[in-house]
Amino acid sequence: MASWKLGAATIVLLLSVLLLPFVCRERTDPSLRQLPGFADYERHCVRCHGGRGRGDKATHLADRPVDLTSPAFRDTADVESIRDIVARGKGNMKGFADVLDPERIDAVARLVLLLPAR
Repeated sequence: MASWKLGAATIVLLLSVLLLPFVCRERTDPSLRQLPGFADYERHCVRCHGGRGRGDKATHLADRPVDLTSPAFRDTADVESIRDIVARGKGNMKGFADVLDPERIDAVARLVLLLPAR
């Protein structure tokens, strides 16, 4: 009987560890859900930039991703520069030109500028 309890506790612990990333995953602003680029941002960008674009999801990286909502980023970013980074990559970020066509890259770049500022 004791071994069953240990087995059940182990299963619960294992499920908790496996499901935690899905439960705690920060989602993007729901008002952006209908915009072009939303699905691609969710699929390719949230992993590191987070749902709100703050760059706090990639805790495993020594160089944190850019906070897409910061004044420093907002003051210098425009659609063209973001499009270029999404396509080619920068620093630890890989480019997505081999995954997304130019229209989808453009949509992601435009969405990034619509993320709520801090």
